[in-house]
Amino acid sequence: MKRIFKVLIIDSNRIFSTGLQSYIEEYFSQRNIPVFILSVPYAYPIADMIFWAPDSPETSLPLGLIREAPYMKKLVMVMSEKNHHFSRYNIPSVFYRHQGKEILRQLLDNIVAAEKKACETPCTPSGNIVLTSRQEQVLYFLSRGMGINEISSLLRINGKTVSCHKRSAMARLNLPRSTDLYQWLIGNAMTKIVGKSHQV
Repeated sequence: MKRIFKVLIIDSNRIFSTGLQSYIEEYFSQRNIPVFILSVPYAYPIADMIFWAPDSPETSLPLGLIREAPYMKKLVMVMSEKNHHFSRYNIPSVFYRHQGKEILRQLLDNIVAAEKKACETPCTPSGNIVLTSRQEQVLYFLSRGMGINEISSLLRINGKTVSCHKRSAMARLNLPRSTDLYQWLIGNAMTKIVGKSHQV
């Protein structure tokens, strides 16, 4: 099964973000790469590519996103005009709203190539790890960018129960921090779970 490429789009301009999503889906479809679009800001740790337009208070950049090198490589700032405020963060990729599809295609090509290179040696835990079906469901939905409350609502269980399943899965996978879990999810975890556990 092919790895699903996760793209996070955070932009308060719904018309622009819808067009961007449409182009991204077309881009990946032409290359026969499965893509999943995320739209929840705190899903950035599991995204393979991040398009972020920090032009309103609701879409301000999280500090973890701009301070940690792994995320910076995946980040494309979406801006209407040159913003000197962000120049101090040395953001490698910027897409201005007035730029055309050719520039966007080049950005996508660069990030996809870098991501493929980074994933050539996936991080997998050693041994045969067995998760319960509920733990698999919770991890599946986390990998899709859903939060604890969203998963709780979807599975019709308490949020604390969702957190408990997450912690138990992390313990079985020997992942001490949530950051480790998200890195593991990025690498490969959900590719074998996708077909069976997301049905409620």
